[in-house]
Amino acid sequence: MLDLDVTVDPLEVALDSEQVRSVNQLLALLLEFKRKDNLLRTRPREAISKYLETTAATSTRSVNGQTSSISRRSSLGGKTRGTSLGIFGQLRTASERPNTPAPRQVSAESAAARRELIRAWWIHAFQGVRYLCKIPKSNLSKQELLERTHLRDTYMGLCMDIEEAQERERADGLEPQASLKLKEQVQKMQMQLALQDILEWRMMAGDKRRESLGSVEEEEDALAKEAAEKERALAAKAPSTLQARMHFASFNAYFMGVADSFWERVSGPAESPPGSPTRGTLSSPSSPSSNRRRRRLTRQMIIKGQVLDVRLEVVQKGRSGHRMARWLELGVGSVSATNCNVQGPDHSARQILSILPIESRAGSSPTVCAFFSASTLRCVDRNLEPGDATLGAVLKPWEGLGNHLRDFPQQETPEQVKRLGFLNGYTNELGKLMTFAFVRVGQVRALDHTPFRRRVLHFLARGRASQTTDLVRRPSPLALNRELLVNLQRKVEKLAGKSDMLGIVEGVVDGVRGRLVDHYNSQHVLCKDVSLAPMTWKALRNGKPQAFHLQFHQLHPAGAKQQPLQLPSLMPGVCGDSWGLLPWKVAMLLLPKADFTLGLDLSMECSPQPGLASETSAGVQDATENPDAAVLNGSTFMKWGRNKKFKRRFVYFDDTFDALVWKNVQTDRRALGAIPLHSIQDVCTGLVTPVMQRVRNPALCPDRVLSIIATDRTLDLQAETVAEQQQWVAGLKARYKQHIQEQQVHGEGAMPLPKVLVRRNKAYPDNFRSDRCALKSTYQRLQAVSALGKTLSMPSK
Repeated sequence: MLDLDVTVDPLEVALDSEQVRSVNQLLALLLEFKRKDNLLRTRPREAISKYLETTAATSTRSVNGQTSSISRRSSLGGKTRGTSLGIFGQLRTASERPNTPAPRQVSAESAAARRELIRAWWIHAFQGVRYLCKIPKSNLSKQELLERTHLRDTYMGLCMDIEEAQERERADGLEPQASLKLKEQVQKMQMQLALQDILEWRMMAGDKRRESLGSVEEEEDALAKEAAEKERALAAKAPSTLQARMHFASFNAYFMGVADSFWERVSGPAESPPGSPTRGTLSSPSSPSSNRRRRRLTRQMIIKGQVLDVRLEVVQKGRSGHRMARWLELGVGSVSATNCNVQGPDHSARQILSILPIESRAGSSPTVCAFFSASTLRCVDRNLEPGDATLGAVLKPWEGLGNHLRDFPQQETPEQVKRLGFLNGYTNELGKLMTFAFVRVGQVRALDHTPFRRRVLHFLARGRASQTTDLVRRPSPLALNRELLVNLQRKVEKLAGKSDMLGIVEGVVDGVRGRLVDHYNSQHVLCKDVSLAPMTWKALRNGKPQAFHLQFHQLHPAGAKQQPLQLPSLMPGVCGDSWGLLPWKVAMLLLPKADFTLGLDLSMECSPQPGLASETSAGVQDATENPDAAVLNGSTFMKWGRNKKFKRRFVYFDDTFDALVWKNVQTDRRALGAIPLHSIQDVCTGLVTPVMQRVRNPALCPDRVLSIIATDRTLDLQAETVAEQQQWVAGLKARYKQHIQEQQVHGEGAMPLPKVLVRRNKAYPDNFRSDRCALKSTYQRLQAVSALGKTLSMPSK
């Protein structure tokens, strides 16, 4: 039994564009070597001119009379043109050459060699065109497999013959003539083989040679052989148990762009006193003094990727010669990608990718944004023994690793038969590798800002080689049909798997929202918004006979009736409820260009640099002056409860869920509660809620109190200063206004909170709630007035 527990400290990886350029150049060299190697393997070793010269000499002698007359007519004109007219020049030269030898009779062997050489050159040309034009080639043909097998056996036989010939020559004291001839044949064959095939076949030939030499020894050591086989049989029957656990705290990746100019750090002239301050200058590399200076490339942060709290657990149970079962579980706490080339933490183009958290399973599992679980089972023997894993232990991978400790019935239940579908008749085959997987991903939000993407692709494409050819392929309809069949065979093989494989892959996606933003005019950008409702899918695959089945379904809450999904309209008044039966929605919008402007200054969150006190103080000053930034950054408040006591809580606004969240301290990852914006009715100051009116505590300062009134409760906070209170009131109202505007434009309802936060929210009794709703009523009246104005401004038909 092997038990393994690994914990990995936070990892950080940085990569700049110059390093990417170097990697691309290395890959380009490898591709060029591969291209030349593929072309060289089919190229014949002999030149075709060897036989063309003989043919040209024979043709010259056969038309000697005509050649002489042509040369005489050319000389009468005063100019000798035969020297530059191809075959006529060769004929004239041959006719005027004195003592021309008699034509040689081409032998049958020479003619056969000539035909083989010309055929080899034609094959080389065909393979070169196929490779350069990327014409697909089928590797599933029976004839090709037989030819490859024959080529392998021939090569291995030659390698074994070389070793035998060398041993014989060393024993008899002969010159290495036979072995040299065999080596020439092997070298000739190796010019047509790939390096990987040469190494594999040589190792196989060596093993086969050692087996043939050790046959006598095996007969003498029969008893030892039997003992070794018994030990291996016992080892196969012995249980092979493995349990491993790995935890990655965090992984941060940074991609930086290198500027084209050089910043140089100058330590001062030689006569300058020691300790003189350093300074950064920008100078030309061609200046004489630049040779004595050390150059430093200026790097700018472009993208930051972050993966937090990755947990991996693996369990193996069974015996390799009987039954072997494996369970795997992977959870990822958080995944995000940030555009560091914008200014401000609330920029519209800042968040490139984010996955909202989900709950992997009901229980004590930590909150994750992606969950993957897989289980495999391979049966070599049908006999079941106590402790063996059955099909029911691996059929539900989402239940996690605990299934290896549970007992399941040996016979298939009706539920298992229903889940297997058409795979039910193939699970009893011996040697089948049965794989069952489940994956769940939280709601994915992605942004594709086209100008930023082009900039990143420009950096990634540096140093990349582009292979071009002047060959134009014009395939016939029959060739296109054959190519289509070849591609279809490859896709079917990849989807269905190998002949000894079958499995089920299931997944759940809690929704996808993607935005594609591109330039439109000087004031607006064109935004294409695509949203996908929560979906579940199931794929069944079998390698023999090849089969693949895929299903997509709408995800409905457990216990709810399956009704058509009612998606809110992206553009109110345009689509209406006609989108209700579709699980997706698409819209094209014009948004202000200023919200997607890329900047050169980097935020301190993405590129922390020690020692920059001025920039840090500037960022703090911006947070104190900007209410929106203060709400996003969060602050520590005194939170008053129904028991007339207060607790200090860190409160901040989460723009991912559009909710106000609070927790114990800022560094705590576990949230205690949240109030979504769509449930807020008003934001008030002073002692206006039933909770605050009952407080009788000397620590209470009524002029610093602000209350967020929701439909089912209130959140009563006390700030440190009056300025902080007013700042938070302004920031929350601004966020509420932005939420209403986005709801009008996109037509989206409120995104639900994670189940963890929903369970932790506590609804107040009716006597502790407040009926104030001035903020919500104001915006409802504004929406009504705006809709009425649009109706009156429409032209009458």
